[in-house]
Amino acid sequence: MFDRLAVALAEPPPQMASSSLAPADGEIALETDGQSYRVPVRVNDAVTVDSGAGVVVLPKDMIDDLTKSGAIQPSDLLGRDTYITADGRHHRGKLLMLRRIEVGGHVATNVMASVAPEHAEPLLGLSFLAKFKSWTLDNKRHVLILGE
Repeated sequence: MFDRLAVALAEPPPQMASSSLAPADGEIALETDGQSYRVPVRVNDAVTVDSGAGVVVLPKDMIDDLTKSGAIQPSDLLGRDTYITADGRHHRGKLLMLRRIEVGGHVATNVMASVAPEHAEPLLGLSFLAKFKSWTLDNKRHVLILGE
């Protein structure tokens, strides 16, 4: 019995057809640089990117562009708060309410966000993901699955 188990463990796993790795309906393809995932995102009907923090984080230069285009209104600004980055540093930043975020056809409304310094990496955080019944990152297939 153990001989067969050893042979089974030594054999490479069966190869999956490449088509089975492609995103299915309702799944959002993720790009990766080996350190983080990227996913196309629309904020208040303007285009942005990415994935990973407690709240959605957008860099100041992106907020400035969204404000100039009218996608962010003065009424969307909620004041200031302190947030902690992954390296443990505390930062004081602006908070805002994003009226609408769309990712792969999935829409969330009234999503809390914070403003990061210019040219920071935008993050699609839990304030977006928690709007869905469930969410899963499939690391093998590099897809985000949002459950309505």
